[in-house]
Amino acid sequence: MTQNQDPAVHEISVDEFDEFIENHETLVILDVREPAEHAAAHIPRSVNVPLDLLAAAATAGTPTTNPALAGAREKTIVIYCADGSTSRKAVALLQARGFERVYCLAGGLAHWRAAGQAVIAEDA
Repeated sequence: MTQNQDPAVHEISVDEFDEFIENHETLVILDVREPAEHAAAHIPRSVNVPLDLLAAAATAGTPTTNPALAGAREKTIVIYCADGSTSRKAVALLQARGFERVYCLAGGLAHWRAAGQAVIAEDA
């Protein structure tokens, strides 16, 4: 696991993320890009919650709670964006709300694709 400038935000490499996918049955993969970006290409099994909606989506017991985040405090969460910058903010936001096992995919979707990993697109 690599560390960036913010010691509280843990980044993982594409290889480490692959291990997480294989070894964490309750893994939540969170895409914090905008819906159009997610629809164009995203990591399989990922849930789209844009950064500006994440705080409300992570608040339990409200109409804005995202089902993927309800009860996710005990789960491992990997967050990604286009290049890793927005996902670091998302990790910090969730950590401030009590989520403990939250990781940022270093380099975001760009590194994922560069490593030859699969992405899927929604039908237009």
